[in-house]
Amino acid sequence: GDAVFFAGDITRAGCYAEYVAVDERIVGHKPASLSFEAAAAVPLTALTAWEGMFEQLGIDPLAPSRPILVVGGAGGVGSIAVQIAARVAGRHVVATASRSESADYARTMGAAAIIDHRHDFAPQVAELGLPGFDHIFSTARLENFGQLVSVLNPLGRICLILSGPASQALDVSGLMAIRGTVTWELMFTRPRLEIAPERQGQILDRVADLLDAGVLVSTQTQAFSWRDMAEAHRRVETGHTIGKIVLAVD
Repeated sequence: GDAVFFAGDITRAGCYAEYVAVDERIVGHKPASLSFEAAAAVPLTALTAWEGMFEQLGIDPLAPSRPILVVGGAGGVGSIAVQIAARVAGRHVVATASRSESADYARTMGAAAIIDHRHDFAPQVAELGLPGFDHIFSTARLENFGQLVSVLNPLGRICLILSGPASQALDVSGLMAIRGTVTWELMFTRPRLEIAPERQGQILDRVADLLDAGVLVSTQTQAFSWRDMAEAHRRVETGHTIGKIVLAVD
């Protein structure tokens, strides 16, 4: 049969299964140029970034290029989001990173500039000569939401992929005066709620073409045998992972 890749459906178990039954509508053809391990690193993060950029933020690749901020530019989702924003949408990408190695990785993914998310955003953005951003894609938790608002242009849009605990209220008062919009991206929404799930298969086929053409690259940075699953989880749980860790079934 065909070699495929997919992110799956959150309502069905099988993350560590050797074989899994999957709805054909959310499956894409595996990039021919990638190993199964390198391909496995892509679907969940690429779907999250693609839907976030083009559906939630409403970025038009044909519109004049405008700067975009990607918060967490070296992480699993952030590193593919930087690529899609820079190489598919043609945007000038500013990414956040806090370590030299993560900043370097974000630059190799296509970031034109880096700011440190441990410090206030606005002065750093001003130093870059930018007035702010029409679009912000954040992979971070909500603690720095006020920093996002501080660099959002009037009528701008913020896309979040994480939520905080129920006790953590999101203060959106700063958005009213500038008519800012905040939206969320969850790539499991389409398959779980049956909202045109075939769209995800189409996106993955497009992403596969871009990977085979060399426009995008896999964000796999480490591979572990399934026997070392605990160590792989330990590294992810540090919160300092660059790119994606893949478990290989050998």
